[in-house]
Amino acid sequence: MMWHPLYLFKHAYLSLRKVPYFVISIVSSIGVTMGALLAVLTLAYLMMFKPLAYPDSDRLMKINYQRFNANSVLQTESFIYPAAELLYKSQQANKIMSDMAMLFYTEEVIVSEAMQPKFSTTYITNNWFELLAIPMALGDYPLRLDEAESYVPGAIISYKNWQSYFSGRKDILSQHIVINGISHPIIGITAENFIEPQLYKTGRDTQVWLPWKYNNSDFKEVWNFIDNQIVLVGKLHQDMTSQQAALLLAPEANEAFIKHSDIEGFYKNWNVNFHLVAIKTELSAGSINTVYVLVAGVLGLLLITATNVANLFLARIASQRKNLAISASLGAKKSQLKALVFSEALLLMIASMIFALFIAKLGLGIMQYYFSENLARVNELQLSYITFVSGVVVSFILACIFTQLSVKTIDYFSLNASLQTSGKGTATQVAIKSRVWLICSQISIAMLLVFSSGLLLQDAIRQLKQPLGFNSAQLMSIEFAIATLDWQGWSRYAPKVRELEQKLLLLPQIEDVSFSRTPLDDTLQYPLTDVKSNHKYYSLFRNVDHHYFNVLQQEILQGDGFTELDVKQQTQVLIVNQAFASILSADGNAVLGRKLLFDDKPHTVIGIVANLALPTQRNPPARFYITNFGTATFMMVKLKKNQELSREQMIKTLFEVDKQFALSKFEHMSKSIKVATFEHTLTASIAIFLAFITIFIASIGLYGILSYCIQMRRFELGTRMAIGAKGKDLFKLVLQENIKTICIGIVVSMIAFSLLAIVFSDFISLYLTLQIIPVFLVTLGLISIMSFTACYLPLKPMIKHPVIYALKGND
Repeated sequence: MMWHPLYLFKHAYLSLRKVPYFVISIVSSIGVTMGALLAVLTLAYLMMFKPLAYPDSDRLMKINYQRFNANSVLQTESFIYPAAELLYKSQQANKIMSDMAMLFYTEEVIVSEAMQPKFSTTYITNNWFELLAIPMALGDYPLRLDEAESYVPGAIISYKNWQSYFSGRKDILSQHIVINGISHPIIGITAENFIEPQLYKTGRDTQVWLPWKYNNSDFKEVWNFIDNQIVLVGKLHQDMTSQQAALLLAPEANEAFIKHSDIEGFYKNWNVNFHLVAIKTELSAGSINTVYVLVAGVLGLLLITATNVANLFLARIASQRKNLAISASLGAKKSQLKALVFSEALLLMIASMIFALFIAKLGLGIMQYYFSENLARVNELQLSYITFVSGVVVSFILACIFTQLSVKTIDYFSLNASLQTSGKGTATQVAIKSRVWLICSQISIAMLLVFSSGLLLQDAIRQLKQPLGFNSAQLMSIEFAIATLDWQGWSRYAPKVRELEQKLLLLPQIEDVSFSRTPLDDTLQYPLTDVKSNHKYYSLFRNVDHHYFNVLQQEILQGDGFTELDVKQQTQVLIVNQAFASILSADGNAVLGRKLLFDDKPHTVIGIVANLALPTQRNPPARFYITNFGTATFMMVKLKKNQELSREQMIKTLFEVDKQFALSKFEHMSKSIKVATFEHTLTASIAIFLAFITIFIASIGLYGILSYCIQMRRFELGTRMAIGAKGKDLFKLVLQENIKTICIGIVVSMIAFSLLAIVFSDFISLYLTLQIIPVFLVTLGLISIMSFTACYLPLKPMIKHPVIYALKGND
């Protein structure tokens, strides 16, 4: 009976009660790091394996509209507005897929409210709700129609929006909201538990859904510009693959593109294909690398912690030799002694796992709060069976490892001799090989994690510190909508916008105004053709006025900027950035004066401006600038020093000019930049924390291992001091004994990093520059300092006290 599992666990419990500090040390250290690992594994499972909460979610596909140039190089994957509608109509007629829905993501101003709130709005074809089987708290789905052309007003709002903005009012279905001059009755509220697939932007949740045909896209009849606010989602037939669907959809779309594009000019020999991606894959695509980094980092911390705990187990085994000897003398076999050790280890790991589940719950909450706009599907995070199963598996594996390491140090046949000495010398050192392995693993894992963190930190700091290429101080980005669908042409509104400009310039806070978009919006591309060489380019471009470069303080490096006359007369001139200029000058000819066909009209390059280093772009792309008409519904406003412009004042000014002008964006550029650089800030923060916690945990572990070794040799070292050895001689001795192991650990970490660089070359190659050398040297310095300190500190009490204390022995 004494070897029954219940007895073993009872014995383990009673034994561990006598060493509370040992228990607390293990449960707290393993519990925290295991909890972090369980949280990250739960996130990884959610992103990579957990099905979406929609019917037949594996058959739901995001449809990417791919355009390839004559050299079969992919140019864009965003839809052209008329191409999207044509594809939808074709689907309605031919049923190539089981179903298909169109979505147009934007933000709209509710002009029926005094403060004109801005809601995240998605215009949908009415089958979107059926496609996802969206649960409703109130009301019902919009009426499903066969065509997308029907003008049937009606709004569905999210449960969160109902509770926050509309205060959960009971008569919500009798209310109307006015958007773009149309009064939409609220016909439904989505259920509280509905989680929207964030196909447009991570962290962006729709507040209002409206019928597709009420969207106000600027590109409804345009075949030359992509509209990246459009998303199409299709559902495959039961026996259809995504490749088959793409092949069936492509011919008609390609024919339409050829028909409506200038194929004899720039788009000659271009073609259209479709790439269908499962929406589960699409949602997690941008976060997978982050998940890999988190899993690797936390797993490394757990390994370091486990190494520390292994040292505690070895010390405990050494202190229990007498008890083990008694068990052996009573007939216990080695396998039974192993069961005793395993019961203690497993009991400790179970306690650690329980604590880890609380830590994991806390970690999931932190991720939901701080990373909701950066990690896909974070709002679905919760403890699940995967968390529990992972905890059980990790706990069992750790218990087995600690047991095996401990048992390996037990010499079963020497236990009887140990008993006969009445406990004298029970503090005999554990096997040297085990100590070497512990030190080597500590150093190698710590070196690998700190070095990797250093690379991430260096890259993030470089991205954060690089000059933007413009001055964002006192700069605001403002946009307004013309709240009507009865569009009367821009000539009807342009005089009003000029009046708005004059009113704004009269305000004492405002220094200058430019009717141009924020430089952080970088989506428009357009073809150019060199008149002389007939070489074709497909570059980013901006429509700007003559105030743009002055307002941004973007440096003109060569030539001239735009003048007021250029804007008024629509002079056929353009300006290129440094990146585009370097491409143009590759043939050896001058850039200034070069003629490029834009919209079939020759434009002369009159200037070269500095590149913009945008937070979302690792390398500045080629870009050119042309003049707009001097008015627009978007503007950048330069404020005078220490001045502020209030939202209320801007709304009042717009209303005074035209009651249809509704403020849709009012944002300081500094805030926009902070949002755009959040990913780099987050990376830097995680890298610093990971490096710090790695050094901290590894230092404690290394100190514990060397401290134990020195305690076991206290009499020997005391004897050396008694015959004349100095403190520095002892430090040199300990360092010489461990330097080889430390160096092996460093070499192992570099080999491991090289292997990772090969396996994950696409990801790691971004960080492999000459700057890797100082990062390596700093990492080597930190690891060396940590190692030297760990060798010295355990010796310090022995050096500081009289020799007699060291000569008292080990008992």
